[in-house]
Amino acid sequence: MKKNELIEFLQCQNEFLQGRLNEALASVNSLTLANEKLVATVDELRNQIASLEDVIKCKGAELRKEKAARQAVQRLQGSPSERQAKTVPTPATPLLNSQYTSSFISGLAELRYLHCMPLENAVEYFRAHGFDLDKGTAHKLVSKVKVQLENMYKALAKAIVEENYICGDETYQKVRLKVATKSGKNIKKGYIWVFVGMTTGLVYFFYDDGSRSAEVFQQHIKGFNGAFQCDYYSGYRHIGIGEMGGIKRLPCLQHIKRKFLNIKDNPQAQEIAKLFGLLYHFEYKHRIGKEGWTAEKHIGWRQRYSKVMLEKIHMRLIAVKARIGVPPDDPLLAATEHALRQWDEIPHIFASPT
Repeated sequence: MKKNELIEFLQCQNEFLQGRLNEALASVNSLTLANEKLVATVDELRNQIASLEDVIKCKGAELRKEKAARQAVQRLQGSPSERQAKTVPTPATPLLNSQYTSSFISGLAELRYLHCMPLENAVEYFRAHGFDLDKGTAHKLVSKVKVQLENMYKALAKAIVEENYICGDETYQKVRLKVATKSGKNIKKGYIWVFVGMTTGLVYFFYDDGSRSAEVFQQHIKGFNGAFQCDYYSGYRHIGIGEMGGIKRLPCLQHIKRKFLNIKDNPQAQEIAKLFGLLYHFEYKHRIGKEGWTAEKHIGWRQRYSKVMLEKIHMRLIAVKARIGVPPDDPLLAATEHALRQWDEIPHIFASPT
């Protein structure tokens, strides 16, 4: 074989072997990713099994407790020494000089406020069931209830802003108008807001004529100093500035993840959504107060797993951003830019144990 032919032959062999090597590396990367997914799936199934076991144990305890209580009542009823003479209870007067019981007044308030029943219909409802309630009396009872509810509502609003960690959001609902608009519509889209105190579990709803403006949010967040977790809606844009300088914004990972999850026909988007899901998975592997797990241990654990996962997610986001020839309205690009705009704030979520 001539020298030139030998060189050409060796070059072909080298190209062939290089191709096989690239295929092998691609196969290794694919297997590594598949292995990560399988490990995550196994961990998730273990968590589900553990959760089911906890539910079964709690249910068994509740049944045993209920059975013991029922047996105790039966023993009391059967014991002559425990039988008491029938007495006529003093009428409860929960609202000043009202002779109506608290349960009756609660039922009336439920019909009026929870089921939005006109008071006249509520009166007729009681009459149909053999209870002759005067309309004027019903109005007075509801008026007194309204005062009590207002006081409780104000106390709830105050308690919420005294917390150090609040989650907030807003959503719309169709609202019926008393007077139709110029276009003849008697229904509009109105927004209702919610604050959730993450320490106490208190929930505070507020509504200002259906407005979604930043001013509504600013009015109700007054006096709060702490972490406020929310989506990227522009109404929260003044957090950390001026009068709200004492508030630190935390992004909502669920809102960020959902934008990728909604792109169902794109494997790259689904992979990023799964990586965000793993943050939640690792978060629930440990619970503060369970099996000696302390807040100090939890914050250390949070910072370890979040650093690794966020680095993986960030690499994939940068790869999406670096694609060439992608149209501006590409859904994956939009979801990626939405995440990257908040990226510097995301690590703050894992900077505390709660």
